[in-house]
Amino acid sequence: DEIAKGVRNLSDGRNGKCVAKLRTGSQLKDKEAMKTAVIAFLHEIDKDAPPRMVLISFSGHGIQDGAEILLVPSEASSGENPDTLKDECFSHNELFSILYSEMHMKTEVKDIYYLLLTDTCRETLDGKISAEGFSGTLDPFYRDPEAEETV
Repeated sequence: DEIAKGVRNLSDGRNGKCVAKLRTGSQLKDKEAMKTAVIAFLHEIDKDAPPRMVLISFSGHGIQDGAEILLVPSEASSGENPDTLKDECFSHNELFSILYSEMHMKTEVKDIYYLLLTDTCRETLDGKISAEGFSGTLDPFYRDPEAEETV
């Protein structure tokens, strides 16, 4: 809570406002709770005078599945079934799709930086620690969520 309080006291260099919200693991028990928390946070931002940067930070368990980073809610299954566990997690692509629909498309200001900080382990879906470097990922924010991907 001290970090959120400190962020609220910072100037963003544009309109002097910073928005900060703290959610704990007990509040982020499942994927829907994680989505709801992000959307509620974005709804607090003044779309007519948004900050220069929107920062979302997550500390907890994480999984890397190819190029996808999965944030694990506090009450996710133990991972005995990798497909079930993957469905229970909140991917960075889902997060950036929410930023696109709830922030980018609802403000005229288009030079906002979106930063996702994750303090997570990097296991694979089968529970092994990933020895590989991060897979290359496209910037998911500027891709139209409805457009077909081209490789």
